[in-house]
Amino acid sequence: MSLDKNDLIIMPFSARAALVYHILVKRGKTILAFFDNNRQLDGSRYSDCQIILPEKIERKTQNVTIILCEPKYYIQMNNQLKHLGFVNTVFSENVITSKEAFDCFPLISISETRQLIPKQISKMKTQIRDSSNFLGTACILHFDDIFIPIIDIKLSEDCQLKCAYCAFLQELLGYAMKYKNDTKITDFFEWFDSYHLSNSATKDAESELFCLLTKGDIKDVILFIGQDIIGGSTYFLDRKLKKLLHKRVLIIRYKTRTNNYLLHYRHRENEFFFSFNTFSSIKNIISIFKIMTIYINALSGYPGIYSILTFLIKMNNEFGINYVFYLHDYYSICPSGALLDYDNSYCRLPSPEKCNECLVKNNNSWYLEYESIERWRVNWFSFLATCNQIIVFSDSSKKILSKVYPDLKKNIITKPHKVDYVTPVIKRKKNTNIINIGIIGTITLHKGSEIIKEMLSLIQEKSLPISITVFGIIHNIFSSSSLKVTGYYHTSFLPSLIENYGIDIILIPSICPETFSYTTQEAIALELPVAVFDIGAQAEKVSVYKEGLVIKDINAENALKDIISFIGEQS
Repeated sequence: MSLDKNDLIIMPFSARAALVYHILVKRGKTILAFFDNNRQLDGSRYSDCQIILPEKIERKTQNVTIILCEPKYYIQMNNQLKHLGFVNTVFSENVITSKEAFDCFPLISISETRQLIPKQISKMKTQIRDSSNFLGTACILHFDDIFIPIIDIKLSEDCQLKCAYCAFLQELLGYAMKYKNDTKITDFFEWFDSYHLSNSATKDAESELFCLLTKGDIKDVILFIGQDIIGGSTYFLDRKLKKLLHKRVLIIRYKTRTNNYLLHYRHRENEFFFSFNTFSSIKNIISIFKIMTIYINALSGYPGIYSILTFLIKMNNEFGINYVFYLHDYYSICPSGALLDYDNSYCRLPSPEKCNECLVKNNNSWYLEYESIERWRVNWFSFLATCNQIIVFSDSSKKILSKVYPDLKKNIITKPHKVDYVTPVIKRKKNTNIINIGIIGTITLHKGSEIIKEMLSLIQEKSLPISITVFGIIHNIFSSSSLKVTGYYHTSFLPSLIENYGIDIILIPSICPETFSYTTQEAIALELPVAVFDIGAQAEKVSVYKEGLVIKDINAENALKDIISFIGEQS
């Protein structure tokens, strides 16, 4: 795609963005700056470009083109930029080509690669995994008879960037690469679109794959179906997978950006990725890997949900497949998976007639082809009834699900998540009359962004001695002298961040019933006062916490009034 503007801005600053930068500079383009919402990066430089907060850009330069480089944040970034007056945006995959990305890296033969792969790859993996600004994994790319090892990436001396560059390249080229060998495992690959390896010991990985698909040594393979988005369900699955490193595991995810499915095979150090186009191809996977149990971590976001549910029921009838279903949201109850009505309030499960009236004008719906709430629930009940176990993470979720599907009670099992990775804060003597409210996580509409906005307006209007700090990000960007936003953080740093900002109380501003609420449990583990609205799993936890505050009415004014009173009583 040709870019007509003289000046370009890349957003956000990341490994993907850095690669786009190098390609465009090679074309002779002028890059004005990087945009990034991480305030800790504001004012830093990468190569000849400054990294700045989007709201700091001068009005006279707002006719530039902004290249968005992180697909999972496209909607959020686009909305933010429109709010700030930027209208010219383009996605990175429409700007650079696979060949340009490929040409940024030298090519080495298989024999040379095997001699060059260093032992420090595992160290690089750890560094990239622990980095808050660069995400990715060390990998080897296979393209016909050519390997691209991470040690040959020359664009940066920073090993974190080397890993991340390669991770981006792997993603970019994964769908363009065709790996087919007519003498081996042809039957398996003919229904897949692409295949590539991600491994620090490529020879072992190829041997394992060949053994798996030709010798039938494929017992005890565990299959998960999950999401390709950031959130509690993905976090849960990632933690679960860490405990299964020595097991053979398959993970299937629907990729919204490419409109196809990714199959990720993992066993010890070996990883394979395959893509395929139709959900029904899972039947081949079930047959090849002799799957008897499928763990369904999430189905929200998958297209053609009625067809998928019907297919899963058919697999149960034909092959006796067992299902374990994890309830991370209420998508199985309503297309508005957070149970928010058209007025952005918790619906409290009204009659089907009211539901149908609501859904017609509900912008919170995650699926538009539902037809009616009756058909939605008939299809979901038919599938859920085939599940051997329906795992919920709070008694609140069990009550909500049982209210809609009373016949499922016998299959519902409550297993709260373990949050054992947060340490208590060191409490210091308060030497100011300002109440510091802390908010944890990514704050979207259903997580309470409008509540925070209204609280800030009231704080300013009434000159209240209150400060709000968000440890994470807010999707609807707004500014206030009483608001601080730290950006993304690693959970291990949360206690020290809370201490440094002098937080007096944690507010969980969710306006929908949470199925578990990691942030609530993390806040309790910090051993600070915690406030929540009186709904869902968050209220279930905080109501029995000795320093808990349950706010009865879901609005900003009551939240401020109750928090002020609660902190006053503790002083």
